[in-house]
Amino acid sequence: MKIYNSLNSSDFADIAKLFSPIYIDFIANNQYEEINHIITTYKKYFHCTGSVSILDIYNNLYKLLKQNYRNEYVFKNGIYKSLILLNHNINKCVVIPEFNVGASKADLAVFNGTSTVYEIKSEIDSTERLKSQMDDYENFFEFLNVVISRKHLSKVKKIIPSTAGIYIYDEKNKIILERDSTSNLHNLKHRSLFYSLRKPEYLYIIERKFGFIPKIPNTQIFEYCFDLFSKIDIYEAHSLVTEALKFRQFKNDQINLIKLLPESLKSISISKRYNKLKCDNIIKNLAILYN
Repeated sequence: MKIYNSLNSSDFADIAKLFSPIYIDFIANNQYEEINHIITTYKKYFHCTGSVSILDIYNNLYKLLKQNYRNEYVFKNGIYKSLILLNHNINKCVVIPEFNVGASKADLAVFNGTSTVYEIKSEIDSTERLKSQMDDYENFFEFLNVVISRKHLSKVKKIIPSTAGIYIYDEKNKIILERDSTSNLHNLKHRSLFYSLRKPEYLYIIERKFGFIPKIPNTQIFEYCFDLFSKIDIYEAHSLVTEALKFRQFKNDQINLIKLLPESLKSISISKRYNKLKCDNIIKNLAILYN
């Protein structure tokens, strides 16, 4: 495949949009009009001489981004491949992108007996919000990490807490450990832990700890449960939260899908939870050839 012309930052940003979670939804839901937009965007930049599959398109576009526009998605893929898959058992851990903590959304949160966060600052990102993000994460996660472009290193060291780990995503697309993280459990807050949970998760904790599920109106149950949760020792509360978050674990069909997909689609494949039908649709639609 040949590129028509040299691309500018606006072109790369246009290509990067195809790696947003909405597009894997289109593929999973057989939304062929939207899938055709993927093909149209591809043909806008690449000269096609034969048939091409959606999988081929994503592989080629990802290669282009990796070489020329190393954005958050490229970094997230690197983290998933080099840190999560190597250090965690995907069948047992819970990986949640864009995990809500306070006023922030953690790029990648991992729960596997404890809690770990990876916050990304790519070459095209600003570090402006990093201080407030790390303040939020200090109240929730045991292990804090940033994965950054080398150009951010000196500034990031002045912003993040001493317990936070630093990884450099280098010029060869390798992730290099600059500084290891240490336990941050002493900074955790009940409010941060509890407010990041969904209702089935905090009800699970209350029943697990106190032996009952409150039978009170929905308008009162959140505050009532939070009051109970606040009475739990903070270290035990954190342990119960990581246990409750197992409700968000991938099902076997999606685990098999993640293992099957190439590097270009690893991160996008963990952005949502998919049942067997949608996993099958993704595999089917990625393989269809288009002229």
